[in-house]
Amino acid sequence: MSSHGSEGLGTERLGSGRLGTETTGSAIIDRLAEGPAVWGSFSAGAGRYGVCRYRLVVFPPGISSMQRRRLRLWRGWPVWGLVAWLAVAVGLSSIGASGTTVLATATAVLVVSGVAARRTAGTLPGAVRTVDLTTIPGYDLPAGMPTPKSIADTLAELRSADRRLERGVIDPVEHELIWQHVYDSIPQRRRRLPRMARR
Repeated sequence: MSSHGSEGLGTERLGSGRLGTETTGSAIIDRLAEGPAVWGSFSAGAGRYGVCRYRLVVFPPGISSMQRRRLRLWRGWPVWGLVAWLAVAVGLSSIGASGTTVLATATAVLVVSGVAARRTAGTLPGAVRTVDLTTIPGYDLPAGMPTPKSIADTLAELRSADRRLERGVIDPVEHELIWQHVYDSIPQRRRRLPRMARR
């Protein structure tokens, strides 16, 4: 398969399909904490020279709202952990702390917050199924590897289930069965893709 193009996936951050349309303050906070989709997330982006990257993350079906929050807290740690590091560094610098103190304290906050987030997530990170794909113009994907189209089809199945649940066409049990089907179709541990052979 040629690696050109995204075959309809587009460039976006995260999957749509967060159930419900509540606009109250608490609902908005819940959405920010849990993400837009109960089943996980999708992201895609285009880089230089036509390189495209795709990531589909599917959480284990049946996890609770709190478990989703803990997962997202852990998965987002590289971003918010760095923000915390910078905030501590700037705060200590502004009160005249030495460079050594600033570096040591900020780094300690980064490490401790990461350990805490990981412990809070428990065994959940190991149960998450992820499909990562990078395509490069002029290179073909090895046989058996996911393609932009296969990822798009899987994403469409999840989002379709979300929309049908919102309209009342299917019930939560049927929605979770679809989620389970997608989850089971993704290998438990996906190693890095082998180098793509040049055409």
